[in-house]
Amino acid sequence: MSSGVTVEENFKKLAGDNVALKKYLYVLARIEKGQLVYVEAERISTAEIVKDDPIYQLFRKVDKDGKKEELEDVKKRINLYPCKVEDETPNNAFTRIKEILTAEPAAFMIYNCVLDDGSKRSKSFLIRWVDDDKANMRTKMVYASSSSGIGSKLPNLASNIIQCNDGSELTYDIFKGYCKTL
Repeated sequence: MSSGVTVEENFKKLAGDNVALKKYLYVLARIEKGQLVYVEAERISTAEIVKDDPIYQLFRKVDKDGKKEELEDVKKRINLYPCKVEDETPNNAFTRIKEILTAEPAAFMIYNCVLDDGSKRSKSFLIRWVDDDKANMRTKMVYASSSSGIGSKLPNLASNIIQCNDGSELTYDIFKGYCKTL
């Protein structure tokens, strides 16, 4: 990548696994010390997290002594969706997405956009969020130069990268439109 940013291997596995991605409303990541790293996620599937789930490996922390976190500890850190997907409108879920992103100066988010047309179709997007007012010039440059490289490392999402710099660009209707055109 031209910016020198790398993508954590388990993050690549998750982004490449469409079945695993559909279990999450979003997966938020940021660039820290030259690497795209997981920050948080919100699970929409009620399925149990198991050890062979790529999300478990992604969220698993390693302490300074090299000891890996156990499965039960990982489960405690993953935000569980407050209700079943069918009980919440996609527009209301997207309101949370907007709140999460606008609280960050810059981030990448894998967002699983579910259509509200009764078809239950969905499309995953990689959102590159860089707030024009909150992010400094260096951060803007790192995220801009990293976008295509990160997209190339996440082939399932490479053609679905959406750049947003302002909260007005984060509406469910805009993303629903993207979902229908892809």
